Amino acid sequence: MKRIDGRIKYTKQAIRNNLLKLIRIMPIEKITVKALCEKSEINRATFYRHYNDCYDVMEEIEMEMLDELFKLIENRKQDDIFLIMAENIKEHREIYTSVSSDNGDPYFSEKIIRLCYKEKREQIKTAFSKLSETQCHWLYEYFAHGCAGILSCWMAGGMKESTENVAEFLSKIITVTLSTQ
Repeated sequence: MKRIDGRIKYTKQAIRNNLLKLIRIMPIEKITVKALCEKSEINRATFYRHYNDCYDVMEEIEMEMLDELFKLIENRKQDDIFLIMAENIKEHREIYTSVSSDNGDPYFSEKIIRLCYKEKREQIKTAFSKLSETQCHWLYEYFAHGCAGILSCWMAGGMKESTENVAEFLSKIITVTLSTQ
């Protein structure tokens, strides 16, 4: 595994942190590379050595978050997945709320839910064996958008409810829906 120079790591982290700070006050499409470089106290050549634009920085942040979350939920039971997701979101509250805000990527919570697709697809196909592949996909989309909406509301509301409460509610919705087939 290639080791990353400490200076590069520090520079990239400064860029990422400052993009998140700027996203809290303005939409990403209004953030210029020049403004991000000034806030990060680097020159533009340094920025372009690592990224193409602000969206590239955002994509790297999102991919890192999704990769970490996927490693945490891989091969877990449904009840555990929702709790792990909620705990991870709460632990990294500042990042998640910035990235998933209207100023960042308002569809980020859906990307989180889509992590579960491969495992849940098989569960849905088994539970609803009479459904076509397309109908199974629709059912998953129904769950994904509902869960994403609940997570978005929870984040927007300041995450006041416990992670256990959120996870239990999400699990209950899916369990009740699947049991009414």
